[in-house]
Amino acid sequence: MSYVICPKCTSQIPIAPGMRVVCLNCGADYGYRNEVAELAERVSRVASSTAEFCPRCGYPLEFAQDPARLCDTCGWFGDWQEVLHTPPRGDDFNPARAAAQVLELYRDICRRELIIEQAYDAGGITDDVVRKAKNQWRQCAHLLIEMFTALRRVPKIRLECVNGMVPWPDAWTDYRYNACNEPCDMLVGPCACGATHLPTETWVEEKLAAHNAEIVQ
Repeated sequence: MSYVICPKCTSQIPIAPGMRVVCLNCGADYGYRNEVAELAERVSRVASSTAEFCPRCGYPLEFAQDPARLCDTCGWFGDWQEVLHTPPRGDDFNPARAAAQVLELYRDICRRELIIEQAYDAGGITDDVVRKAKNQWRQCAHLLIEMFTALRRVPKIRLECVNGMVPWPDAWTDYRYNACNEPCDMLVGPCACGATHLPTETWVEEKLAAHNAEIVQ
């Protein structure tokens, strides 16, 4: 026999397949709804909607109901089967990208843990499943601490400014698209997009901060 908690009086309600769900304490009648089955379905949905990362730049992708995926960071467009469910490894360290990846994984794990705990309280999940979810949460929390500790020791990248121009670094895959389908080829100076970028522009300062970089004369 399984039990669910009555939302009105928090009493336990015994349930079984095909049994009408009625609270014996307050009389609330929930018909033939099987809350355990609903929670199990929610756990299944959460498990099938894991975090997604762009295969080109590695930034987290927004979850979409349709099979098409678009990366707002680098402009990559493709099918849901092409996305990555764990951040890709790369030689270049991008502090902003690393933070976005870890935070996305942490959010995903916390969401799973909440649904699993709800299902466990309703009697539809075993202790082993809950223990596994909590272990994943602890591992991700440790990764967060390690990453932010490492960020404090990362030296700044120095980008040389020659004749007032700074080309777009080859290692920066989070491209900027301004007025055309081609990405900007200059961080500062006359660009392929038709504009002349200045080091004081907000987006330039944001890119420098994201890559822990500075422009030197």
